[in-house]
Amino acid sequence: MTKLRLLFNLFAVAIVCLACNSLANAQACRTWVSGVGDDANPCSRTAPCKTFAGAISKTAECGEIDALDPGGFGVVTITKCITLDGTYGSGFASILSAGGINGAVTVNVTTNPATAKVTLRRLSINGGCNGSFGTNGIRYLAGASLHVQQCDIFNFTTNGVDINLAGSGNATIQDTTIRECGGSGISATTTAGNAAVVVTNNEIDKSTNGISAAANSVVTVRNSNIALCGSNGITTANGVQVNVTDSFFANDGTGINIVAGATVRLNNNVFVNNGTGVTNNGTGVSPAANNKFIGNITDRGGANPFTTTGSSVQ
Repeated sequence: MTKLRLLFNLFAVAIVCLACNSLANAQACRTWVSGVGDDANPCSRTAPCKTFAGAISKTAECGEIDALDPGGFGVVTITKCITLDGTYGSGFASILSAGGINGAVTVNVTTNPATAKVTLRRLSINGGCNGSFGTNGIRYLAGASLHVQQCDIFNFTTNGVDINLAGSGNATIQDTTIRECGGSGISATTTAGNAAVVVTNNEIDKSTNGISAAANSVVTVRNSNIALCGSNGITTANGVQVNVTDSFFANDGTGINIVAGATVRLNNNVFVNNGTGVTNNGTGVSPAANNKFIGNITDRGGANPFTTTGSSVQ
């Protein structure tokens, strides 16, 4: 009887240990990072992690990582559905990506990529300083969708947001400032399907190109300012479609460059003090003929006139 009781007690202890170990390794729906955290912690609110990379493995699929206070939370690669949130009241959560790092945030989803959604909210993404800069800010390589909201992205040698897919995907970039990038503020392309990008209420400044609508992209821009871009506010590629409404182009080399084979639809935009407002060598469409050109060296250039093809509902 004594031996049986001893075996029973040992078995019970083993069950308890296994249960505790399972609980310790469980992934939470919400985890936390702090400037004074430690990645050895469980990433709870009272024991936060130090970096986004440290918190991801402890966060459940489609969970959320929130910042408790201002801090630099490190570059990160995202391979599953998740939200990174700098949160209100804490000051921006910062990611510094200097020294040639290609991707302060890399979204390369391998867990359920056909449905995975990634959200990046209220982050300061800095490419570096003092001659040491990162290559791209946000890299979107795989996953169903990317949502960038209320972020500040700056100082990258190539692109602020680099959408470079191998299949269809979509991205929304909203209420975000992108500036001082050596390539484009936003670049979108895919080798298969299409990359659908919606840009709303953005400020894109001081980059070579504000937006590059490259191969197989469909880009819609609304209520945005694209200014001080050395080459183009928006540049296009053969076969792409771009829709721009209620937006402002100022002091760009060319506000919008429509190349042969590209279609750009314009509605109620302002082009002011650019080298050329719009260059149209493709299909430029302005159904309402309500775009304004003020103070440009050349208002409209290129070989093709604008068409007024379109429809309106009375």
